[in-house]
Amino acid sequence: MSAPALHVLKEKVHVEEWVEANRAQFKPPVCNKMMSNGQLKIMFVGGPNTRKDYHLDEGEEFFYMIKGDMCLKIVEKGRKKDVVIKEGEVFLLPVRVHHSPQRLADSVGLVIERERYADELDGLRYFVDDDSTEVLYEKWFHCVDLGTQLKPLIAGYFDSEQYKTRRPKPADIRDPPPMDIDNEVEVTAPVSLQGWIDSHDAELRSAGRADLFSGGETTVTVFRGRAAAAAAAATAVAQGPEQLRWDLGETWLWQLKGAATLSLGDKVVELGERDCFVVPAGQPYTVVREEGVVGLSVIMDPRKRKAKGWEPKRNA
Repeated sequence: MSAPALHVLKEKVHVEEWVEANRAQFKPPVCNKMMSNGQLKIMFVGGPNTRKDYHLDEGEEFFYMIKGDMCLKIVEKGRKKDVVIKEGEVFLLPVRVHHSPQRLADSVGLVIERERYADELDGLRYFVDDDSTEVLYEKWFHCVDLGTQLKPLIAGYFDSEQYKTRRPKPADIRDPPPMDIDNEVEVTAPVSLQGWIDSHDAELRSAGRADLFSGGETTVTVFRGRAAAAAAAATAVAQGPEQLRWDLGETWLWQLKGAATLSLGDKVVELGERDCFVVPAGQPYTVVREEGVVGLSVIMDPRKRKAKGWEPKRNA
């Protein structure tokens, strides 16, 4: 059976305009609309929802709240915990951590995950009650499109004997589970994106970039246009803007302040404020930003959390 065709963003999109145009798609229980479904899974999620399920996956997840607040319920060191992500804040969820996103009415948030590879499974779990971490019901599945796959999995739970009796069936719970669930990590608190940019102003002015997140699978880099770079480009004294390239996956670019010029070979894309674009894997590109213009990029490298010598194996 062949995999379903995936929609990958190939042109620039204004984020808020896209959200408004797709607002009707944010339906319970998942309220999810995929913007781009390639190596990077770029989605926007609305509210309200009342989910009780907890999700597990092998990759990190990047959150940014565009409008309103959300509560990400997690299990940290064996105990349930609420992580509140406020409007304008970013958060990076570590790998293999139970999580259950709870969203308020009229809220909208960005979530970026990465493609799952052939040897990876996601988990959907329900616990016995709101205070317990005893597993009542679970399903393990290979995730291709979370937005469409979750709905029937959730429906299966509500049709199950476990839901009706509130009693687990040990034979239906895999022991050990098919992933090494992380019960040791302590998550880092959400942070205001604009506040972080302001606090790193000196570094951004000097170096033109700073990593918001790095060291794990996910690298989120903030870029700031510099006066010296703009002058050099105008006079053609320097050798031109730095050429970037990420061979193992896509790069998501988002203009936060001002406009920028993106060049991909012979293709030139003028990115306005709040425009985003997905650069294909292996595609060399340059971005020219004038003084004070701010943008960010997101890449995800699954090798960072795998055994030495592991390489991504995509589905046939």
